Amino acid sequence: MRLFLLHERTGMPLEQISLVDLFINTDSIYQFTYSENKHLAFKERLEQTLDPFIGDNNQKKHLADKITPQEAHEKWLAREISTTEYLAVIPEVEL
Repeated sequence: MRLFLLHERTGMPLEQISLVDLFINTDSIYQFTYSENKHLAFKERLEQTLDPFIGDNNQKKHLADKITPQEAHEKWLAREISTTEYLAVIPEVEL
């Protein structure tokens, strides 16, 4: 995760990213190198892990086009839609 975030936040080239673990009172040194393949594999696993929590944004937008905020409120109280879907229907107001 650290190596993934380092690249995502800094844009540092993947081939220059590595992590070295040094263990006290031993001669053990572990070096983890990073690559584009590892980066893409981690990104795919991360997206698969987060997908159930994020859901399909297109579906939520379509729901907002179909029902009014009042209807969404009633459906939410009746537990017919999720809180995320309910919040997607409520229009944003600029302050």
